[in-house]
Amino acid sequence: MSISLDSTVRRRQWLAVFVASAYLISPLLIHGWGNVRSPSLDLLFVFQLVTSLLWIALLHLVVRRPIGLHLLLAPLYLTTTIDLFLVATFGARLSSGYVTIALTDYGDTGELMSTYTGSLVAAALVLLLVYSACLLGMRGLRKQRSARWAIAVAILLASVYAGAIGRDLKEDQTVKQAVLDVIGKELSSPVGALFQGGLALHIHAQANKFRQARERHSFGASKAPSQDGEIYVWVIGESSRPANWSLFGYGRDTTPLLRAMPGIVALPDMLTTAPHTSIAVTSMLSSRPITDLQSVLATKSIVEAFNEVGFKTYWLSAQPADSWAGNVPQVAADAKRRRYFDSGNDGAMLEELRTILGNAARQDKLLIVLHTKGSHFDYARRYPPEFARFKSSGQTRRERLLDAYDNSILYTDWFLSEVIRTTSGAGGHAALIYASDHGENLLDDDQQLLGHALGTPHDLHTAAFVWLSDKLARSHPQHVKALQANAAASLSLSNLPHSLLDLAGIQTKELDLGQSIFSSRFVAMPRHYLVRGELRAEPPCPSRRPLECVSSR
Repeated sequence: MSISLDSTVRRRQWLAVFVASAYLISPLLIHGWGNVRSPSLDLLFVFQLVTSLLWIALLHLVVRRPIGLHLLLAPLYLTTTIDLFLVATFGARLSSGYVTIALTDYGDTGELMSTYTGSLVAAALVLLLVYSACLLGMRGLRKQRSARWAIAVAILLASVYAGAIGRDLKEDQTVKQAVLDVIGKELSSPVGALFQGGLALHIHAQANKFRQARERHSFGASKAPSQDGEIYVWVIGESSRPANWSLFGYGRDTTPLLRAMPGIVALPDMLTTAPHTSIAVTSMLSSRPITDLQSVLATKSIVEAFNEVGFKTYWLSAQPADSWAGNVPQVAADAKRRRYFDSGNDGAMLEELRTILGNAARQDKLLIVLHTKGSHFDYARRYPPEFARFKSSGQTRRERLLDAYDNSILYTDWFLSEVIRTTSGAGGHAALIYASDHGENLLDDDQQLLGHALGTPHDLHTAAFVWLSDKLARSHPQHVKALQANAAASLSLSNLPHSLLDLAGIQTKELDLGQSIFSSRFVAMPRHYLVRGELRAEPPCPSRRPLECVSSR
């Protein structure tokens, strides 16, 4: 009888350990299950699941009393609960982006807590119930340490990390870049919170190098008073090349909604300032030239110019604020309100956009930046199943990649059309600028290159267009005339910040109308860009059919 009782107690103790461990790993499992939309294997989820299980196993192998371990893990129980709250509320994990906001924007953090007080209290109660019950359940449990198994698991864990870093090194990254990139992807439960916290501190420290210079920078912006409401939306695309948009002449109809939408003016020959996100996004919102990168990094984005003239500014992002983003989190911080939606698809931002526009007063002036995931690899994970419409009969790797990539463009077409409809429905003077940060290589030639950061015509040329509402177009005929005259010119992402300031009627000491596509004073100039730290220049495209330029270079 005593043996049976002891066995029952021990089973209950181990059950408590299992439940506690399951709670700690639950954010990863719930988020992963909620985002299973692609038939392809999500290697990132597999990586995070494997490291989660290995960390849990390693921690239990090195202790004799599990209750002592779980008492020490109390801070990670708290981060796990916050992680669960974010998954349930926003469909996002506890990434460095949220930690960065907590470190740098107490106002946003306070507003978030006050808005979701009920949900946060419920999450705290769940934590208290689960944690206390599990601690009581495992009380008195003792087990043998297993040094041999602990060493084996530690070696396996180190091998997983080494393999991930090695994979990045093959993509021509430095060791530091590869390590930081892996840390940015390490969202295991619960130890991933430590990686994300450390990464946020690293980003914060890196930003401090330019923070003082950025804080001293002012545009000296001014704008003529007006009672009319104004809405300017800037959508930052990702890895979207014009060669695969039917808006620019592609054979497959990948952008049927945008092609049929009035008010859209395509910009068919747009060149990036760098074929990688961190520099391209930072420079496309800077009034400083890419030829002076230090100045780009040490000055605020044009979002601050909108702040100076009284606009309400927002930054919504489907991309995380990680080390790979470079200075982008600091650019995002120029906006008065920020929100990160670390989910699989860009559509997660639409409801927040509708809320912002729905709550705006008739005379409000708004600047809203949407940072999308667009066509970031893995392309098949950038759209819901119903957008998997392009399915070729071929079985080659190139054909499969092209199908998935074109489907991601089709989803971008839907997302952008929804953004335009929502913005148009708000009334007032409204405009949207869309520009991808860079293009993409898709095994296009004998070199069989895939991805970007390579400096080829395929990742240097990027998709871009402008949409103007009827009301804005009627009130700014001179801007419309200039846009129509300049749309087919050889352009760079560096033209866009000057163009938006010009369109919004914001005067600054840094505005150069010679770079504005909305100005009759526009002049096409050689386009500079950075590839692996090397500054290069490309002359304007001599053809008015940029797809021919891309294929001929």
